[in-house]
Amino acid sequence: MTFTQQVLATLVGSVSGLVFGIILFVLTERLRSCRWKKIIRKHVGRELDHNLSLLSKWTADVEKLLRQVASDDRSVYSFFMYTNFQRSFIQQAFALGIIYERLSDEDVSTLNNVLLHFDQGIMAHLNGSVKQWQNATISKADMSKRFEFELQEINKMSEQLMHLRAKLA
Repeated sequence: MTFTQQVLATLVGSVSGLVFGIILFVLTERLRSCRWKKIIRKHVGRELDHNLSLLSKWTADVEKLLRQVASDDRSVYSFFMYTNFQRSFIQQAFALGIIYERLSDEDVSTLNNVLLHFDQGIMAHLNGSVKQWQNATISKADMSKRFEFELQEINKMSEQLMHLRAKLA
């Protein structure tokens, strides 16, 4: 074998190895990404199921509170923990683009509105209203309006989350 043939063989072997390595890396990363997205989708589903169960509990709590308000019972001990609303995997799904791949723009907006509603601000407002009711500094009509509105919002968002859950499955 001549020197030129040896150089050519070495060059072809090196380039082939480099190309194979790049292809292997790209395929491995694509497989890892697909697997990671599948895991995130699974956890988003579990997170949405958990949130739907919370909404069901909060619906019952608001209904009980409205019955107590209707009967002028000021010994209300409701505390709304909207910070228990889970959003970690939903946010990761947003970051990875999974939400945008699976949902329409309208559905993305709906999900965002749901996430914004169940935060510390609304929680503080509702729990402050309960305190006002206990201290007799809010009227029965105002208290009823606030929590009837909240009950409507919870029911609406529960339906929306069920719809989104079906689309993300």
